[in-house]
Amino acid sequence: MRWLRTLTAWERRQAAAVLEAFAPPGGPGLAPPRDADLPFAETLERAVRAACGRGALGFRLALLTAALYPTLAHRRPSTMAGLSRGERTRYLAELSRHPNPTVRDFVMLLKIASSFALLADPGLRAASGYDEGVADARGALAAALGEASGERRIDEGLLGEERPVLADDPARRAS
Repeated sequence: MRWLRTLTAWERRQAAAVLEAFAPPGGPGLAPPRDADLPFAETLERAVRAACGRGALGFRLALLTAALYPTLAHRRPSTMAGLSRGERTRYLAELSRHPNPTVRDFVMLLKIASSFALLADPGLRAASGYDEGVADARGALAAALGEASGERRIDEGLLGEERPVLADDPARRAS
């Protein structure tokens, strides 16, 4: 099953082409600058490695579906990596409206992976406003949970800050 968690060179090329087409450089919205070199293929490969077996298979099937779409749907002897950025974007838009819900879910899965690659760039992440208000939201949630349950606090370690822990936390009972 090790093969399931490692993308081939062909899959990495397809991943870079497909994921980039969701947010082409210089395009509208939160698009990277034209000279940006974002880790699209690496991001998908990390997701495949981190996923359970079925999740890894789902990522790979999603990529295969998108990569072969020009040939399967339009009888065009090309994969996504062989098309221009505009054509890839147009084909992804078609796939996102596909009548089969599984195909639409595959497109959404790839779009999420593309978003992760975009947010890996510090400049794009700052421009997105993604982190704005996170500390305030955490503080408000912690205060609300603490007031509601009157419980103790622990250092979560993952984020390096104190977080509330429910007194009757099932995860703590199991350990």
